[in-house]
Amino acid sequence: MSDKNIRKSIGLILAGIHDLSKSRVVSYICSEAQKHDIQVFVFNAFNDLFYNDNNSKGAGSIYDDVGIGRLAAYIVLSETIKDKKVLNRIVSDAKEKNVPVVTIDGRIEGCFNVLYDYSNAFEKIVRHIVEDHKCTRVNFLAGIKGNDFSEERVDVFKKVLAENNIEFDERRLGYGDFWDAPAEKAVNAFLDSGLPIPEAIICANDAMAMTACRVLHNRGYSVPGDIMVTGFDGIEQEKYHTPRLTTAYQDKKAAAKTAIDAIVKYLETGVFETGDKLISYQTGCSQSCGCKPIVFTNVNELVMSFYDRLRVKDEFFKDMDSVNNHMTDCETIEAACECLGSHIGALYADSVCIAVRTSVIDLDPNAVLEEKIAFEEPMTTVVKFGFSYGFEVPMTQSPYGRTPPYIAEMIERGKPILYFPIHYQEKIYGYIAIGFEPEWIKFENLYNFSSSLNHSFDTIRSKAMMLKVNNMLSESNKKLEEMYVHDSLTELYNRRGFYKELVNRFNSESGRPKYIFVSSIDLDGLKYINDNFGHKEGDYAIRAVAGIINSCTGENGICARFGGDEFMAVIFTDDKDDERVTGFAERLEAAVKTLNEESGKEYKIGASCGTEIDAVTDNMDIDEIMKKADDKMYERKSHTRHFRGRPRD
Repeated sequence: MSDKNIRKSIGLILAGIHDLSKSRVVSYICSEAQKHDIQVFVFNAFNDLFYNDNNSKGAGSIYDDVGIGRLAAYIVLSETIKDKKVLNRIVSDAKEKNVPVVTIDGRIEGCFNVLYDYSNAFEKIVRHIVEDHKCTRVNFLAGIKGNDFSEERVDVFKKVLAENNIEFDERRLGYGDFWDAPAEKAVNAFLDSGLPIPEAIICANDAMAMTACRVLHNRGYSVPGDIMVTGFDGIEQEKYHTPRLTTAYQDKKAAAKTAIDAIVKYLETGVFETGDKLISYQTGCSQSCGCKPIVFTNVNELVMSFYDRLRVKDEFFKDMDSVNNHMTDCETIEAACECLGSHIGALYADSVCIAVRTSVIDLDPNAVLEEKIAFEEPMTTVVKFGFSYGFEVPMTQSPYGRTPPYIAEMIERGKPILYFPIHYQEKIYGYIAIGFEPEWIKFENLYNFSSSLNHSFDTIRSKAMMLKVNNMLSESNKKLEEMYVHDSLTELYNRRGFYKELVNRFNSESGRPKYIFVSSIDLDGLKYINDNFGHKEGDYAIRAVAGIINSCTGENGICARFGGDEFMAVIFTDDKDDERVTGFAERLEAAVKTLNEESGKEYKIGASCGTEIDAVTDNMDIDEIMKKADDKMYERKSHTRHFRGRPRD
């Protein structure tokens, strides 16, 4: 990326972009940035990192490399990231490199903090009820006891009552913890307190206000006829509530514009101002306090509207479920990515790049996936998509220190780019980069899309690694089996392997042979060689004789080392006069002689051989045949000076 582009590029850091209230802020920021030809790189985790568990570690990996030093400035939606250590690390890294940081909805020292004016906005709501509607019996449903936002609103409530000479009654204060179940309990407690029913219930947020309306309706009270209700925050659900709430809305557009204006000023002047900038709420006096008449929404239209939205979302979920099933059936990530072709368009993205750690593609068993991912480590582009050319699975590797080529192409297009990680728990597989138009992208579909990829990639890699491990175990077992039936020094069969192979040959489907030839061979003078020239030379002699025996026996024979200097050889034949059988001893003797002539050793190797041939029958006793060959070998050995033992019984 050129210096010019760096000066016109900023980072936007948040968690939970699939949430409508957060995605709207992102869209507003990107739209404002586009007006000034500023490219935005969005770094998102779908986990707010509150629990700091393994899943949080994987999700938070996207913040490990947000381009500090490569981008001109950063905007952080600080309240969306609950792990303040992560948040502070990002800000500290930026400060160290003199990169300015703008926060929205959170105060961090040394930053330009765009803050919503909660206190004044909430005070307007309270004053509207007390001063405009002249209510004196007012109950307040606060949030979590001890919470800064909640207690600030309690203080505002008390202040307005005091200024209007209304005595604060502790019994008219309840805590609903900002959600429905505790709020329902608190509202019922108000009604059952024995006090005169309130003229109004002021709620610290809209969720509790809607719960209060429901409880009052169920208890036979009308809103606002009997009791007024107000909310705060202006959440999306309030638009579909009857009566519409009197509430206050965050001016997200104003916050986005203020943040971008601060960065534009810095880019133009080089001066970055820190401190706080308050953004006013938009107060809406509506139906729940009686300022506007209740207008009942056409239920059929509303239901059909919700049905259509749910149908579209349900179809997307079904598609992702189908994709997930197909992907997890695949044996490789490449094959799995092919399944995304007909579904990736549902994101309404301008372009998509899925980059995976090359070590994951290579199924490197030593890869440490729990380590943080750097955007410039060796990566493989497994998916590229763009409306201009379609869908591809290129499997293109990018060397260390280089941004994947298609990411570079996306950057050159100048559209905002959203990054989020591919991970399963703490195992980090890669990341997704999505180029988008703010007004088209379906942020709400990204979480399900991400979850499908996370699950599928982990399943595929686990299956592949398991297969690899099983193959390794199979190979190890094969080697162990080889060691179990083979002599390690000579690689001939050992006694166990000899008998096992005999059984295999007799049970072979190729037909049973007519005759079996057995030769018992002893290496002569092994003790003399060991004592005078060392065991290394003794091992040489053993291996040399083993090689000669194996050569003389032939390709279809069976050779085994039974002990230190004892060998056994078997040849199957249909012809009793087979030259392999009749000339065995002579070939052995000749080969040993040649060995001695060519070895240059200070000693001579000798080998005594006894042979026996017998017909193959059902009642054949192989041990008896071997005994006969053994006896002949010892008889021969007794006539030489190399005799060192006694014939077997």
